[in-house]
Amino acid sequence: MPILYGDRLVGKLDATADRKAGVLRVGAIHQDVAFTKTMTAAVDREIKDLAHWLELHLTQARVDLSGFEPLTSPVRGARSTS
Repeated sequence: MPILYGDRLVGKLDATADRKAGVLRVGAIHQDVAFTKTMTAAVDREIKDLAHWLELHLTQARVDLSGFEPLTSPVRGARSTS
């Protein structure tokens, strides 16, 4: 799913809505440009809003990228919407 910041495409969200489990699973956030702290906060807020709108809890996958240059950013501050 594309990530927009203002009118710019800045990344892609790899997420799956698992309605049976009641969760929105975020596997990765792929940054097409380096996110600033402000951009990261805005993207995190929008992902939380998406989970809330879908009436799902927000989770993130744990990915081991040791030894590789990071291509994804974790969802910082993710928490349950209940």
